[in-house]
Amino acid sequence: MFKAIQRNLRQIIAFVIIGALSAVVEVVTFKLFILPNAFPSVFSFENDAHFFPISSLASSACGILFNYILSIKFVFKQGKHSKNKEFTYFIALSLFSMIMTWVVGFSLKQIITFDFIFSSDIICKILAIGIVSVLNYIVKKKFIFHN
Repeated sequence: MFKAIQRNLRQIIAFVIIGALSAVVEVVTFKLFILPNAFPSVFSFENDAHFFPISSLASSACGILFNYILSIKFVFKQGKHSKNKEFTYFIALSLFSMIMTWVVGFSLKQIITFDFIFSSDIICKILAIGIVSVLNYIVKKKFIFHN
């Protein structure tokens, strides 16, 4: 395992940096979406009880698009699939990851009810992104962009 990490260190570092930047995009857009009166006509029916499902999914979509653009430019080389198929697989995995991020965030919200530096909503969102990101790297590396 350590040899695999060593061999792919540059790629792993790029993945982590781009993932972190994508997470920032996701968290910032999430925060914007949950601000009172920020998007009243679209998100006014949401509430904290269900971990803001529309805001969470919309912010995840922003992070996914940002991540895809930077990942194909800086992290992964084209693998065995055509660009269209790669994009389709990337989006399918991302949709699954988006749902997983919401499920993990919602689950964590049941446990983490305190605010510490950030609100519990933001803490849960950050933890959910981190947990799902590990799975994302493995699947992208092995199945989507594998040569």
